Amino acid sequence: MKKFLLAGFALFSFQTIAFSQENLVPNGDFENTQAIPEGVSQFYLAKPWFSTAPGPEPADLFHKRSRSFDVNALQNYVGQQEPHSGNAFAGISLFRGGNIDYREFMLVRLSEPLEKGALYEAEFYVSLSEYSEYATSGLGFFVSQRAPLLLQNGFLMSKPQVELAPENIITERDKWVRVAGQFKAGGGETTLTIGNFQAYDKVPKLKVVPAGNFVPRKKTMKEKIMTFGKETDEGYAYYYIDDIKLSKVSDRKPEPQPKPKPEPEIVAKRSDYFGEVKANKTIRLNKIFFQPDKAVLLPASYQELDKLYGFLTENPTVSIQINGHTDITNLPGYNQTLSENRAKAVKFYLIRKGIAEKRIKTKGFGETQPVATNETEEGKQQNRRVEFEILP
Repeated sequence: MKKFLLAGFALFSFQTIAFSQENLVPNGDFENTQAIPEGVSQFYLAKPWFSTAPGPEPADLFHKRSRSFDVNALQNYVGQQEPHSGNAFAGISLFRGGNIDYREFMLVRLSEPLEKGALYEAEFYVSLSEYSEYATSGLGFFVSQRAPLLLQNGFLMSKPQVELAPENIITERDKWVRVAGQFKAGGGETTLTIGNFQAYDKVPKLKVVPAGNFVPRKKTMKEKIMTFGKETDEGYAYYYIDDIKLSKVSDRKPEPQPKPKPEPEIVAKRSDYFGEVKANKTIRLNKIFFQPDKAVLLPASYQELDKLYGFLTENPTVSIQINGHTDITNLPGYNQTLSENRAKAVKFYLIRKGIAEKRIKTKGFGETQPVATNETEEGKQQNRRVEFEILP
């Protein structure tokens, strides 16, 4: 399921001329290329787009038909991803970790100037690359009358019309995330710029673990330039970008208002301890304790587990799934196995108390679904957790 991080209407295509929607961003899906890219920093092949960066290696163009392992869409030097549509997409580095202020920008001239006071809607899709070690919400969509000064911190003078809220850090790697928003044009804007416009020390950032299939390797020339040749263990926040659109809202057919979603169905008797238990609601078991790095329950957990046993006894038709989670202290494979075994330990306790085995399923998520930062002990403690949810 796609995520929608900013308020805005979904964009639709209509066949009637009276309500046709014109995308003012030329080649916004990067399908029109002068040639298939065969190396990094060949974003210029997606005319009329161009890119700028502090070093000589700006944005990248990825294509499913590329013969290069660096820029093939399905497997490349920063990860892997299916295009949101078609065969191609772009990619930019939004910042480096450590003390290196490196960022890349994508620019294009709009097909026509924006009208003063007119309402426009922008949208584009992004996905975090698998090998990124940081995630961020420092991503903006900026239109201006001329190309902004981007080098030597000139980007700080630009205020994007559409940008992510600081708390909306994009960590999704498997799917594309829609970013959208509306704004009124000042008039005469002709140039679109996409990138990170925030001061280096103000950029919202989250340390993340590279995908499970990440294997340490020699840095590519592009990655070395992104660190200005410095040896550093700090990673980067690199995002794939696809299907960029900008349209005048008044040119579009009014859309039917979506029906309000029904409230989640209450599927169990109200519990004095867990409250109202609704469909698709995850409930955390706050007082579950294990031996360090083991799936052995400590006696201090029994009181909490007995509460869950009482809930299941009062609701004999309810089945649940026990979910286990860890922090990032160990390797991903180890964490995955540990989370699965801890969920099973909770299941076996309930079975021994008398709950039928067929009413309980288990699942481990390892370190993949943190609820807090893994950079502090307090955050790690929150991420080491056991939850349950009602099964349909």
